[in-house]
Amino acid sequence: MRSNDLFLGLPHNIVQFTSLQEIVAGWLDVDLGAYNHVSHSLHYYLKQGSIKDRVKPVKVPCNNDSLMLPKSEFERVLGRLLSFGELLIGDNRPEQIVGDLEDLSVPPAYFNLAAILAAEALRRRNERKLSRKMSMRCSNDCLKFLFDRWLARTEGT
Repeated sequence: MRSNDLFLGLPHNIVQFTSLQEIVAGWLDVDLGAYNHVSHSLHYYLKQGSIKDRVKPVKVPCNNDSLMLPKSEFERVLGRLLSFGELLIGDNRPEQIVGDLEDLSVPPAYFNLAAILAAEALRRRNERKLSRKMSMRCSNDCLKFLFDRWLARTEGT
């Protein structure tokens, strides 16, 4: 990376790049290798506060999901996810989102991502109870943990 903000960029970049690494490894039918992140300018801004106050140890559950699929299978799954994503950003009723998630036929790792995206779409529609219910459809404890932290942050608790 040419440049990374420690709090605003790096956490997102690591998720993006390691997800791509898993996907490409699946396409190539190779084992997942190590991920090394090199940044020419890793920085933070003083207006973001003290690093000591921002970084606190947290025990995060392990993510055991794998995004590795053969390319042809990935393309099929991606098509289904893109259709589901259109539903999430459209002006659709919450019940339709719930129903379409239940009918989504994708591997568990991708279903878990879809469940969290559905939960966030419902949160944005002020459907808090339904949002929580959708996040519980996710079987990945790591994603559920991160979504719970996101809810606490967005709800100010």
